[in-house]
Amino acid sequence: ISYIEIGRLFFSFFLVCIAFMAGSIFFAALPITFQSASSLMSISVTILLVAGLVVSRSPSGGTELAYFNPFVSGAAFISGTLDSGNHFLILTGQTAMLLALGAYGVVKQRLNPEWSNR
Repeated sequence: ISYIEIGRLFFSFFLVCIAFMAGSIFFAALPITFQSASSLMSISVTILLVAGLVVSRSPSGGTELAYFNPFVSGAAFISGTLDSGNHFLILTGQTAMLLALGAYGVVKQRLNPEWSNR
C-alpha cells in the first residue's frame, strides 16, 4: 500500500468523521438533559449500525435501506466503492443534512449547567 493510498484513506475518514460530528452537535440544541442526550445518541447509533449490518448481509444488497443510512454511504466513500452517480448524490445529500443539523445546533445551542459541572 502506498503513502498516497494511506493519505486518501485518512482524508476520506477525516471528512466522514467531520460530517458525523457536525450532525451530533444537533443534540446540543435540544432541551434535554445530559442523560437523555446520551441515551438518544446511543440508540440512534445502534439503530444505524444494525441497519448497516442488515444491508451488508442481505443477498439483494439492501440498496433501499442504504439510501437512509449515512454509515453505509460513509463506508462506501472511504473504501472508494461509490458505484454510481446516484450513490454520490445520496452521499452529498446526507452530508448536507448532517452539516445543516450541526449548524442549527451551533446557532441554537443551550449551555446546560448540569453539563458544565461534570
